[in-house]
Amino acid sequence: MIRFSSHTIPLNKIWNTDKPKFVKVAQNIMSQDEAIAKFMPIIEANGEDYEKFTQIKARPANPGEVIETITSDGKETQNTAQPGDYVVSNLGGSGEEYILTADKLSKRYKEVGNGIYQAIGECRGFEYNGPETVFIASWGEQMILKPGDMIVTPLPQQGEVYRIARKEFQSTYKLKENR
Repeated sequence: MIRFSSHTIPLNKIWNTDKPKFVKVAQNIMSQDEAIAKFMPIIEANGEDYEKFTQIKARPANPGEVIETITSDGKETQNTAQPGDYVVSNLGGSGEEYILTADKLSKRYKEVGNGIYQAIGECRGFEYNGPETVFIASWGEQMILKPGDMIVTPLPQQGEVYRIARKEFQSTYKLKENR
């Protein structure tokens, strides 16, 4: 049997056999521009403002270094470091790692010493409740979005959208108080 959402198709209707077959199903992957067009109006209309309250550890990345971002629910995305980028380890949540440009690091964190930075970044977002989907993140790699995740845009710039897994969001962000 092949199951598509609410439809089930018996294999013998397709291949004259009941033996298991592997079927590759094409998934429509949204570009970052398509994700912005789809999610930004919802973020603006229904989103709330949050501030990150945790610390991170950052080190200069080696150009070409590949970092996989692994959250409590699995692989979220990956990124390849460019010259001047930083590898960031989240000291809250599940300790996931990701890459930031020096510009994003300086806008979202303040160094407190020994490679430790205090978050000063803010975002606007909402809890996503649609089907699991994939889109291209601003760094050019695929990012999975699952029901219950937060889809956010950084403040004040709002030039991109990205996913933050639910558990990691709850352990690193809080509702902004001065609205």
